[in-house]
Amino acid sequence: MRPPAASVRAEPSPSTRDPRPLTRGPLVVLGIDPGLRSMGFGLLRQEGEAVRTLDFGVLAVEPSLPLPQRLHQVFDAVTGLIERWQPHEVALEEAFVGVNKRVAVAMGEVRGAVFLAVAQAGSSVFEYSAAEVKRTVAGYGRGDKGQVQAMVRLQLRLAADPQPDHAADALAVALCHLLHRRAAAIETRNAKLETRRSSPVKASFRPRVSLGRGVAPTLDPRSPTPGVGGGRGL
Repeated sequence: MRPPAASVRAEPSPSTRDPRPLTRGPLVVLGIDPGLRSMGFGLLRQEGEAVRTLDFGVLAVEPSLPLPQRLHQVFDAVTGLIERWQPHEVALEEAFVGVNKRVAVAMGEVRGAVFLAVAQAGSSVFEYSAAEVKRTVAGYGRGDKGQVQAMVRLQLRLAADPQPDHAADALAVALCHLLHRRAAAIETRNAKLETRRSSPVKASFRPRVSLGRGVAPTLDPRSPTPGVGGGRGL
């Protein structure tokens, strides 16, 4: 028997992905905060320097179901989000489970269901630790959830702090990915500029040698490079 579908709140979206190259067209990123009972999601769209929030919320998983059916729910829910919004890239927050081995194994299985859905859709997935997300978004790797929510609200210009916590964390990891992507692009561009500055300049001229009686060879005087020898050819 097929398990009931997880509940997802979403707004209308474009039916197809923008076919233009990512460097010229908009980029849609799906952020996911995996969980055993609920999983946060956040969708951001970047076009140029502007970032817009498309949707965010939670994927509710029925805790009373056997684990295989719960994983099926996670897979179906993530697949549904990808089919609806067609994200170019998916950002996932790494799970922190402490010393509880049983929870660690279960979280690994949940993440496996997410990875499978992303891989089947052909999207790229990127992982960030919770500390890295906080450091990138809030400027402090040990900030609390309230600080992260406030910074997400400010940077995305939301009317209020995103709720619930899982949804805010998903938006934060999506924003973290966009900021890392932007920083990498700037670093690449600066490296190319530095390479151009440090590369030797090649003289562009066509030497034309004329030999006269008892006169040394000389380059064309119209060339910007000084001539060799002191005489002129006939």
